[in-house]
Amino acid sequence: MWRALLLAFTSFALPVQPPAITVKLLSPRDDSYVSGVVQLRAAIEPRAGVRDVARVQFFADGQLVCNVMDPARAECTWDAGPEVRPHVIRVVAELLGGGRAVTSGRTRGLDVVDRV
Repeated sequence: MWRALLLAFTSFALPVQPPAITVKLLSPRDDSYVSGVVQLRAAIEPRAGVRDVARVQFFADGQLVCNVMDPARAECTWDAGPEVRPHVIRVVAELLGGGRAVTSGRTRGLDVVDRV
């Protein structure tokens, strides 16, 4: 009897927390070289967390590039310009509950040695 009571108490005392939702920048990859039109892609993890995301926003160098209302297809194009230079890409997944998941990546520019 005590064992059954202990098991019942343990079941109610330890609620299961859902895994935290994160966003991962898939493209462009860190330290890649970009110029011209670039595909920006991100993924919500865990995949089931997509239903808890209201929208995904992509920023390049602090400027909003696109606003994706379907988080299952978190991708858009961006014109990085004709020169290969460093850029900071930030992805913000706005959650339905009011929180946010954020990640950033950095592309590379050409060094003097790379230009020769």
